[in-house]
Amino acid sequence: MHSKFVSWLHLQRKLYRKWYLLLGLLLVYPFLLQFYGIQEFILAETFVALLWYAKETYDIKQNSNKQIKEARKQTYLNTRPFMRINWDNDEHKAIFVVNEGGGVAVDLTIEFLSDNKVKEAQSRPVMSTGPQSVTRIDYRDFGLTDGTFNEQFSPLKNQYEISMKYKDLVNNSYEQVFNTDASYNDRYKVIEWDIPEDFKKMQYRMLKIKNNRK
Repeated sequence: MHSKFVSWLHLQRKLYRKWYLLLGLLLVYPFLLQFYGIQEFILAETFVALLWYAKETYDIKQNSNKQIKEARKQTYLNTRPFMRINWDNDEHKAIFVVNEGGGVAVDLTIEFLSDNKVKEAQSRPVMSTGPQSVTRIDYRDFGLTDGTFNEQFSPLKNQYEISMKYKDLVNNSYEQVFNTDASYNDRYKVIEWDIPEDFKKMQYRMLKIKNNRK
């Protein structure tokens, strides 16, 4: 109850602080007139009005910048590609890649890192969005048999990383890194992904966000 009252009081103070300031100035002005002439009084009043106007303009600009930044951020999040992968443990073993983001991905490359050895699957030229857009990685990507692929790539038997690099339609680059993790229903956990470093500049310089690796 106390915290709610403090929050309410803080909000009221923020909403009416301008009027409190104006009231204080009106109360002070009669005392100033006793010591200064009318010309000095008008100059002081003009100066205060200019300060007030500058502060109001600054607040409006700050709020506008926040709204623009948030709008660009939402646009980015709604239009960027974002991959999810899962292991298919049916008769013909495979890794399914699904673009869960809002944008088309192009030039998708997929690398597997295990014991300091890198194996690269065949590149995918385009991936559209939505759960129906699925690409399959299986033994044919590596020239293996179905059984050998299962032995080497099953996340239930092996530990490795998958690095996926791709671009969107305006040539911004992205990277996601996955670890095998049998505790997840997909059998893979995202441990790195890219976000813009600065939404205001919209240059899409990439900043790696890393989870703690187990």
